[in-house]
Amino acid sequence: YLRDLPEPLIRFYYFDHIVLLEKMSNKEQQVQELKYIISQFPDINQRVLKHLCIYLSKVSHSPVSRMKSESLAVCLSPTLCYTKDSEKDFKEMKSARVICETIFEEYKTIFDIPN
Repeated sequence: YLRDLPEPLIRFYYFDHIVLLEKMSNKEQQVQELKYIISQFPDINQRVLKHLCIYLSKVSHSPVSRMKSESLAVCLSPTLCYTKDSEKDFKEMKSARVICETIFEEYKTIFDIPN
């Protein structure tokens, strides 16, 4: 389903902004910037990403799956965050993966979900 969308959940327009965030050393500021960028997404993208994160949190904390946020980001970042330029996607693959991992780990802060 996600790969068949006309644009990824993390829209083409925001790809460069997202990639730059990976280089930030202050994790708290990085999360706040991510929160702001995601708040600019269309409502449907925000809702799908939020529910995907909630589901992935359950998967990553399951004793059965053994897939942590990093492994989930490796699998899903190429589907959630890419451009129309495959060469650029390849060069920025690590940054996209790290940011997706951060979104998966910090989703409660990003989407204002109480603990």
